[in-house]
Amino acid sequence: MSHSLRGLEWGKHTVRFTQTSGSLDIDAVGVASTPALAPASAGPIVAPLANARATQRSDAFTDDSWALLQRLITQADRAVTNPAAYRLDGEGVEQIVERLQRATNPELSRIISLESPHLATWQGEAPELPATVTATLDDGSTLPVDVEWNAVDDSAFGNAWSVVEITGTHGPLAASARVEVVPRGTVAFGDVNASAAGDLGRNSPAWVAINGLVGGLVNEAPDQVREGDATWGHWAQTAQGTKNIAPKGIVTGPYDKTTTTGISTANAVGAQVEYTFDLAAGDYTITAASHTWWPGNARSAAASIVHDGQSTPLRSITLGASHPTEVISGDITLAKDGRVTFILKATNGQSPLLSWAAAVRHDAPATYSVAYDLNGGEGAVPAPRTGAAWTDDGFFADASGLTRPGHTFEGWNTASDGGGIPATATTAYSELAGGDVGQLSITLYAQWKDSGPTAEPSPEPSEEPSVEPSPEPSVEPSAGPSPKPTQGPTQVPTVTVTAPPSVRPTPVGDVYSTPGFHVVNGRKWYTACEPYSRTVRCRTEIWATQVTSVNGVFVTSNGWVFNNLTYLPLMTRAQWSANPLGHATSWTAADGRRWKTECDTVATGSNGCRSWAWTTFVASRQNSNGTWTHFHSQGWVFNNIVRFAR
Repeated sequence: MSHSLRGLEWGKHTVRFTQTSGSLDIDAVGVASTPALAPASAGPIVAPLANARATQRSDAFTDDSWALLQRLITQADRAVTNPAAYRLDGEGVEQIVERLQRATNPELSRIISLESPHLATWQGEAPELPATVTATLDDGSTLPVDVEWNAVDDSAFGNAWSVVEITGTHGPLAASARVEVVPRGTVAFGDVNASAAGDLGRNSPAWVAINGLVGGLVNEAPDQVREGDATWGHWAQTAQGTKNIAPKGIVTGPYDKTTTTGISTANAVGAQVEYTFDLAAGDYTITAASHTWWPGNARSAAASIVHDGQSTPLRSITLGASHPTEVISGDITLAKDGRVTFILKATNGQSPLLSWAAAVRHDAPATYSVAYDLNGGEGAVPAPRTGAAWTDDGFFADASGLTRPGHTFEGWNTASDGGGIPATATTAYSELAGGDVGQLSITLYAQWKDSGPTAEPSPEPSEEPSVEPSPEPSVEPSAGPSPKPTQGPTQVPTVTVTAPPSVRPTPVGDVYSTPGFHVVNGRKWYTACEPYSRTVRCRTEIWATQVTSVNGVFVTSNGWVFNNLTYLPLMTRAQWSANPLGHATSWTAADGRRWKTECDTVATGSNGCRSWAWTTFVASRQNSNGTWTHFHSQGWVFNNIVRFAR
């Protein structure tokens, strides 16, 4: 056994070895020390040293760990002040930096593992990586920790259906993320034997990531057996047509859609494995992967695709020790809505194997349209926008020629009264649609502000607002009013009104800041205001149909649903300056949730800010037969408005 302890000042030191567990027989201890031939640069130590000096003692520090940090600060300061006298070498620099990082954050020594996020991105595009990951401590508790990811170029994501591993660090600890590379147009992805109901015991991380990226796959679960009433899923049979599905035992290690799970069947010529999707008519590329877990036995199979009552032959494959994996693709035109089945049929006495299958549509069946309404303004109406990509943006139309007497242009919004979703230059279509992939037609309304005189500002309140965003509402915030099911998963709000008001609704000035019941564009709203710190905070709810996930089952209900919070203009911009809700920024809160704030843009209007939270919600899509499909999705969800006193 050897141990390298570098970064100590040249001279005599006492080193104590302590055995904390188990047994160890020591015959002898030898020490070898070598001075540096030339001093190394102390530059890498400067920033960690400054961070260590700025560290305030918290409950995470014991007396011993705090004393250790102070000793390390003193040692590092000597190394930076005079590297030559310190006899500083390159390895010593690395160890000084690592010791400072660990001592500055005493919880580092308690971390036993870091979460490895499983993400998805479009082919040719680098993904947005999470700013934090979950760390598991030695007592089983968890906490979010920052990660600095290594830069990866878009070119690394050029191969469809590949997996790219990205590395990073949290201090001296290594972190990693796995990224699925998905071709645009992907509508279906089945990960064989990789669902919570199967041997895996959880939903495939690859399916979860891909489903979130595309905004909802046609297969609403990672996998199922295609039998009974099921119209999609995997199947396997003998040469005689008898069901014979043999799930592969789960392979341990980082999850991989190709090698972790799969199925086999009988070892006989003519035995086959299949995967079926129920698809709308159109042009598709069908892709599947076959991987052998028994490379000592060569196995061959012929691939084909069955659709529209016909079979399209593809190619034959052979798997073995030198070639354990094959990815097979074929293009088809599906003449009418129906099933498409990928088949691998054994051509020797070894079972064919199947890991996953996918369908990519090429004829852009779901084309959205975005129209513009001047909403009382005058001028040339911007030309409508059409497209098919869920991530398209740039819907903020040029308004330089638009006018409205006595008003100034404030931007575009999905609601005429400004109560919907604002469209900025970077707002994606998915945000305008509120996460609803079935929403293919949207109108953006010009927003106008009365340019007349404004009221005098109220006297200064007496107390600062809290720096953190407001407490979580009892339901997830919705992305804006919509006749579609709202974006759970949530419970019914704690403030519940079960019937329309018996009195006439309050005349609406601003639905977000006028207390009482309102009816706007046929929708019922309720706003309540209360003193909050040095201002007044109003909570606005909307009567809507919402879908929640209860024990894995989607449940639909009607009720009052949180829409947003509004902080009234009783505090100046300067008084909000220390609060992330009051200036343009992005951050991660103590609970690990990501937030962003925009101010003084066309989306927010002048003299104000809006904040969004990145969250998981239940999105919904209406099927061709009128039924609804619900699924979990992720995105930026509108949470609050801050208005400044003038």
